[in-house]
Amino acid sequence: MIKPRRAIFATAARIRSNRPVSRIAAALILPVLVWCGGCARTDAKRTAPAALAGALRVEDPDFKLSGQREVAVVFTVTNKSRHIQRLEFPSDQRLELTLRGPDGRALFLWSEDRLFQPVPSVLTVNPGERLEYPASIPTRDMSAGRDHVVEAVLPGHPSTSATLVLRPQ
Repeated sequence: MIKPRRAIFATAARIRSNRPVSRIAAALILPVLVWCGGCARTDAKRTAPAALAGALRVEDPDFKLSGQREVAVVFTVTNKSRHIQRLEFPSDQRLELTLRGPDGRALFLWSEDRLFQPVPSVLTVNPGERLEYPASIPTRDMSAGRDHVVEAVLPGHPSTSATLVLRPQ
């Protein structure tokens, strides 16, 4: 929570007393508190929690395990703010996808059998723009008639996560 400037001044006023050491401390701390309060407001505006929204959809929601070896899903991230959003990535991986069984155990991790280069990069998303990442999930460990949860997220950006419940026939 960000303190209003009045609260910062009130905090600094409580520090003050008749002792010279307390006055010096208050004189040194007050500008730092004011500066930090201004920085926190600027950062909070830049990284609004609802700026990027993740959504996950399955191409064929009524799929049968006997007829398909994989099910196609699409992870979409949309910039819902009026500001450009910067996404920083430590590698060239842009998607993490996990399939969990009815017991919550991870059955499939999308990045497990892929190689990613450790090349840092920045991706900018304009207001209203969306990113789409198609992926395939194997059905070999799924059970018919039971719920399986698919989780998707951009690595390093947990606010973009999305979940989807699959119930194969």
